[in-house]
Amino acid sequence: MKNKIDITLSAAQTNEAVVAVAAVATAMPYLITLSVEERRHMVKAAEGTEGFIRSTLELARQNPHLLPSLVDLEKLDRDLALREDLAPLEAALTLLATKVNHTRRLAAADLFEGCLDIYHTLQRHGQDQGLDELVAPLRARFKRRRLQLPTIPAPTP
Repeated sequence: MKNKIDITLSAAQTNEAVVAVAAVATAMPYLITLSVEERRHMVKAAEGTEGFIRSTLELARQNPHLLPSLVDLEKLDRDLALREDLAPLEAALTLLATKVNHTRRLAAADLFEGCLDIYHTLQRHGQDQGLDELVAPLRARFKRRRLQLPTIPAPTP
């Protein structure tokens, strides 16, 4: 068994991290949660639209007399500033979430690899010890499902 990670978190450490994350969330009461339906129907502004956004706003500032009265350039500038202000925070949180995810994945891989070693050992030597009935349910994890191909009728001459 190759143990790639060996970390023990105390309940206090876990709690401290959860409290810190909650404090970050509390410090940002303005954050919004969109429903799946809202995300599905909203206009998507991908990173590739940055040039379009900046050029359009600049043209609007140079030609305010051509804009419809419903267009509020100050509000659009605030939206742009908010988007820019949240970018470093999003990057830091994404990095943190990625590290948590990778650490959990590595722990899961170590765990599964260790359990595979145990399973193979029990499979090889468990029969001698009367463990075959207890190991049998574990085999279900490795049963391969055979792909059933549709039967094609033979062409009739």
